[in-house]
Amino acid sequence: MRYFRSQQEGFSLVETLVAITILLIVVVGPMKIIISASNSTSFSGEQVVAFFLAQEGAEIAQKARDDLVLRKFLPTADSEYLASPWDKFKDSSNSGTYRRCF
Repeated sequence: MRYFRSQQEGFSLVETLVAITILLIVVVGPMKIIISASNSTSFSGEQVVAFFLAQEGAEIAQKARDDLVLRKFLPTADSEYLASPWDKFKDSSNSGTYRRCF
């Protein structure tokens, strides 16, 4: 029996596996970097929002403190100006319940 050797040449299994491994390394590496950058960008945005909310809270506390001082030294001052910042969130029935809170 005679075996004819074909002139076609192809890739062996080892060559194919090496090529797939290299391709995965080339694709997965940058994808991990992109995902990491996206996560850190999201976290940074949340930190900025938290910073501004904390700053706003500190400013409200300072205003409340200043209003108490003004009430002591300026009893005839405009009541709308001296209103507590928390009064904006109270119910109009003065029941002590808060509205428009997160």
